[in-house]
Amino acid sequence: MHIMDIIDKLILFFLGLALYLHIIGSSHLIVLLLVVLVALIASALLAYTDKPVFHHIITITYLLLCLWMPSAVFFLPVIIYTWFFSYSHWFQLLTAIILSTSYQHYGPLTFFVLSALIGVAALIKYRTKTCANKTIAYHELEDRTRELTYTLKQQHQQLLESQDNEIYHATLNERHRIAREIHDHVGHVLSRALLQIGAILAINKDMDLQEHLQALRDTLNQGMDNIRSSVHDLHDTSIDIESAIQKITSEFTFCEIDLDLHITRSPHQAIKYALIAIIKEGLNNTIKHSDATKVTLRLREHHAFYQLILSDNGHVSSYGLDEGIGLRNISERVEKLGGRMNIDIENGFQLFITLPREETKEND
Repeated sequence: MHIMDIIDKLILFFLGLALYLHIIGSSHLIVLLLVVLVALIASALLAYTDKPVFHHIITITYLLLCLWMPSAVFFLPVIIYTWFFSYSHWFQLLTAIILSTSYQHYGPLTFFVLSALIGVAALIKYRTKTCANKTIAYHELEDRTRELTYTLKQQHQQLLESQDNEIYHATLNERHRIAREIHDHVGHVLSRALLQIGAILAINKDMDLQEHLQALRDTLNQGMDNIRSSVHDLHDTSIDIESAIQKITSEFTFCEIDLDLHITRSPHQAIKYALIAIIKEGLNNTIKHSDATKVTLRLREHHAFYQLILSDNGHVSSYGLDEGIGLRNISERVEKLGGRMNIDIENGFQLFITLPREETKEND
């Protein structure tokens, strides 16, 4: 049972007890204790179960008890509190009939006071029920909001993964194109050269020239083997992050861009994708929201982390991670990799990002 229902019943119980003591007094203590005990048991049983059948039986039983023991009518507001706004109106007719007995036994003043107590019971029951319904509606809204937030987070994560897949497939397609060109052009040229060297060796009679031609064929064979090895070894871990970033910046024509890269070793695949996606997102934000005339992009490798600084000289008065999807995407990527992101808008817009190196994360 709701705590407010308990408080309401206690208020009605003590008001009924006070009226009982005022009208009848405490001379018949055994009768008082019996009436109080019956009222408490009936009220507890009504609170114990939610089944309407039991509520009907308990309420009708108490109403009949009031006919046999008229003093029980003083605690009638506590009993009928439970079924206010819940059951049919014929209960109200029975209550009115039982209440009329108090007029016969205790006079008009008691009748009117008890009627007022029943009215109070109706009012506080209405208030409590309204508050309970609002609480239930609030919790349902909270659950729906939590569910929508979880769904949105999942969809957002799928969007990030989709962006990574686009980067992966674009890079993979470019490598396949390069591999095909090497195989179709350079490989065929070297194959023809080897055939020509073989033909020359077959018809050449000069032993001095024969030795040089053989050395040339060996060199061409070695070059052909190296090309085959390079073509077959092209896979996703061979993404050149510097080339990818240089390509992104070369296509950025919104304003002047100053690029400073210092990477000695290729980062882990997840960090590569994150850095490429963050740079793309940051430059797109500059195009959409900035009046900058110059952008500076610095990517440096330190002992324990990678540092990315993307800044421009545009005018920014405020920003918020919830105002657009761009900064939120960047923030979630950084958080996913255990990095940190800071934003400064004092002199233009400056984005500072640190991502731990994969060796450091493994040691942690």
